[in-house]
Amino acid sequence: MALSVLIAGSHLALGARLALGELRQGAEVIVALTPPGAAREACTELIAAELPGAFPRISYLPLADAVRGGADRVWWLPAGVAGPVRRRALHAEAADRALLADARPGPVVQALPPHVPVARDLGERVVRLPTVVDAAGGEWDCFLGAVAEAAARSDRVRLPAPRGEALALTTAEAAAADLLAGAEVRASVFTVAGLCRILADALRLDAEPALPGELAQEDMSGFGRMLAGESDDTPGIVVPDAVSAQACAAAESAARIAAGRRARAAAAERLAERRTTAGGTPYRAIGAGDVPFVVVNALGQGTGYWWRLAAELARTSRVLLWDQRTDGPLESQLADLADILAAEGAQRAHLIAWCTGVKIATGHARRAPDAVASITMLGADFKHDGRDPGLETPYDRNLERVCRTLADRPQLAERMAGLFDTVGSDGPAGLAQEIRRPFSSGSAFAAYAAQMVDFWAHDELRWSEDVRCPVLFLQGDRDTVVLPEAVRAAAGLFPDALRAEVRGGSHYLMYDRAELVAAVVGDFVRDPAACADRADGLSWTG
Repeated sequence: MALSVLIAGSHLALGARLALGELRQGAEVIVALTPPGAAREACTELIAAELPGAFPRISYLPLADAVRGGADRVWWLPAGVAGPVRRRALHAEAADRALLADARPGPVVQALPPHVPVARDLGERVVRLPTVVDAAGGEWDCFLGAVAEAAARSDRVRLPAPRGEALALTTAEAAAADLLAGAEVRASVFTVAGLCRILADALRLDAEPALPGELAQEDMSGFGRMLAGESDDTPGIVVPDAVSAQACAAAESAARIAAGRRARAAAAERLAERRTTAGGTPYRAIGAGDVPFVVVNALGQGTGYWWRLAAELARTSRVLLWDQRTDGPLESQLADLADILAAEGAQRAHLIAWCTGVKIATGHARRAPDAVASITMLGADFKHDGRDPGLETPYDRNLERVCRTLADRPQLAERMAGLFDTVGSDGPAGLAQEIRRPFSSGSAFAAYAAQMVDFWAHDELRWSEDVRCPVLFLQGDRDTVVLPEAVRAAAGLFPDALRAEVRGGSHYLMYDRAELVAAVVGDFVRDPAACADRADGLSWTG
């Protein structure tokens, strides 16, 4: 007989993930999360995407009805944000907890955020959670509402830099996996700057770090002071004393938008057709159109960054992506790009290059000028041997030092890969694993180091005047990998180039600003001269 599982509380993202996990293990699941409409929507979207055959084994009931039949296991998942945030949700939580304690439908596991007290009347099975940062329900939804309210009252949103200058965060997917395995729920550590970027991605808000001492006590509720580290060592966030219904509605809207982005990206990756060139280079294709967009990725990186942008572009165009070689010189990447275009029968293409991929794009444009209709460069990195060191970031200098060491002594790669364990921690949520891909193992790092040393030996800017197609440079104004001065200097060398900074954008614009990038690129390829008239979210600098 199948296990019966009841899921209650108001942490929607975590509840949906637990429901999916229990269904995968063969259980019959009853969802009694609040609010019920949003709970059904969150679960339905997730199960439809990942386990559509499980719908007969999940039902949705008010908790008062659900407890009558009993359950083999009960998950109690309060969002439980203190203070006035989502007051109605808190009242519903309190009523549901009392109902569970009275009915005792089965053994209860309490999965509690760090600030929520243990409900002793529900039993002693308690698991403490880090802050869950998914945008659908729970703490994060409340946090977005609080920040939206703060932004409405002030020109800037300030986050306290807690002790240790790091925040312990997890996702609902990771938390649910640990809970179902009976393991301690692990967390990823993000800097405050990284959390500011997450906010920029979720609500397009300009947030900045601030030391707790810089924040007036009247600016924070008791909950906010506790999370800021004023009363214990728990890191966290500032929650204003008054949060309006409008702010909470803004947060819920942001949650729906974020969920839509994830669903579209997942669908694009799932639907993209796998193809292979005559030379054996595998690539992916999605959408339709005569002049395709071709993604030219950074060296050593996978396509995980790109599916949000690919989903947007594929609405009107054909999009081609490939997992580039993780070893071999720059010339081999150029050969692969030419093979893919030949396999597609594409006489011309629009190239979208990121970071180190810009050298591949410009190299191809020089060799086949009639085959390139335009180039868009995101966070362009033209670093080369002998470049002015004033154009390099600390990340540039550190990476070069390590890569040149590994080029001479590759046997050190395994040990030195550990130096980059924190790479990606301040990038957009969900990308840390992708960002760390080149450093994931000693062999991967050694191959990446060799590629980078070869990459730096090529100065493509010497030939920039030979690139005759229109070129668009886009860079996030919070890019910590490539200096704006370096991009500005490079853009000035191309005969037909535009340059803009994306306000609030990071080095990963194709991920955290996919819709904006798609819209700007669409304008650019249609009419480069008119592209600079677009002002939303952009600062044109040349």
